[in-house]
Amino acid sequence: MLGFRLHLVRWRGIIRQTASLSAIILALWGNCRPSTQIASSPPNNLRVASDDGFSASIPRDDESAGKLAYRLSAQPLREGPPQLRELPMVSPHLYSINLQKGDFIHIVIEAKTADLVITLYGPDREAVASVENPNTRSGIEPLFWVANLSGEHIVEVRGQDAGMRPGKYSISIEAPRESTSQDRDRVAAQTAYSYAYSVSRRTLEEAQLNCLPLLEQTAQQWKNLREIEREEENQRDIAKVRRNLGIIYEGGHGVPANREKSVKWFQSSLPWYRNAAEQGDAEAQTVMGDFYLAGRGVEQNYAQALKWYRKAAVAGYGRAENNLGYIYFMGLGVKRDDRGAMKYFNAAAGHENAVAMKNLGTLYRDGLGTSKNETVAREWFQKAAEHGDREARQILSP
Repeated sequence: MLGFRLHLVRWRGIIRQTASLSAIILALWGNCRPSTQIASSPPNNLRVASDDGFSASIPRDDESAGKLAYRLSAQPLREGPPQLRELPMVSPHLYSINLQKGDFIHIVIEAKTADLVITLYGPDREAVASVENPNTRSGIEPLFWVANLSGEHIVEVRGQDAGMRPGKYSISIEAPRESTSQDRDRVAAQTAYSYAYSVSRRTLEEAQLNCLPLLEQTAQQWKNLREIEREEENQRDIAKVRRNLGIIYEGGHGVPANREKSVKWFQSSLPWYRNAAEQGDAEAQTVMGDFYLAGRGVEQNYAQALKWYRKAAVAGYGRAENNLGYIYFMGLGVKRDDRGAMKYFNAAAGHENAVAMKNLGTLYRDGLGTSKNETVAREWFQKAAEHGDREARQILSP
């Protein structure tokens, strides 16, 4: 999903450190260049995979509000079965559809292995609507629009980062029809939600506080429209914003650190995460593990962290598997088990968790829990970099 670093130094006194282990990092999208030698990295560089809802960079509002700046051949988008496509690393995909003023369209993008932004441009090539799939590398994202001009509209599908590796997605559209008042309400809700979601990914206290009431308002709009799935996703984002505020005040990011405010915001997000976790939501289970591992809004409890991470790991959730590997390698509440750690890191890497890939590279490079093997280490660092891990890219850089 990205960008905001959460270093273990902020958990000082919470998690025991060893000479070869360190900070917490979010997965970041990027490229890497091969080198003839694996660069040294600072000591203590094994990572916990964390997802705190922030993006790798401030959303590019100037682009999403601008014009379609290039002319590429656009493939006609017609009603029918979803089309499975593979998005290249550089060029976006463009689709064309002719609409009459007042037509309502419903486009559905399902990301398979890519983190996408979908933008709709009107006949004047001005961007009129934009959505992005959730901060996972898969998910369904609908785009609703009521045309305010007649003519050819362009749907652009691109990666959230220009350096992302190729990814698969499917796209489909319902036949355009004359819009209703409910359609227009749906478009208004989506527009407000997309803006609030974009703002919520900034690591700024003001941005988080400003978007929270807007997210709460759009959740009510989805409820009124009986868009249950959209309302539920909206509630997830509300909980994530509250957690983000806890992290901002915990670490003093742009504001003075304030434990009282940090605890308040963590605790306000806790009911949603606990309920979702108890319902079997693997992402929420992983966040519950994070809460207990760090003592965020709850008493620190390694046994509870293990419990929730294990539940998410059963579902094949890579971040939870990586964090279990970290716990076993560190011996946090359990007997230290290097083989068990390797097992979980390998499982997480198999589920495309970039941090786990980077961790495996570190273990092979430094001979931690396994024999030193720089060839295998390089392979894992390369895979991590291709999956977006910025630190792995730096390690490989000459």
